[in-house]
Amino acid sequence: MLYFQLSEPEYNSLRRVQDQLGLISSLIIGAYPGHALEPVTPGQLLAFIQAQEEALEGVMGD
Repeated sequence: MLYFQLSEPEYNSLRRVQDQLGLISSLIIGAYPGHALEPVTPGQLLAFIQAQEEALEGVMGD
């Protein structure tokens, strides 16, 4: 198994991605009949919104 040293910003970025995936998977699961809707946590929603804001700032250069 390979191990890599991560900086704190890299680690935090990975955690935000993990929260975003949790949000997206919860929303997708709810779209299929017969599957229980998993609750979306505030942390998942906040991570998603922050990531979208960062992406917009990166594109707009603000």
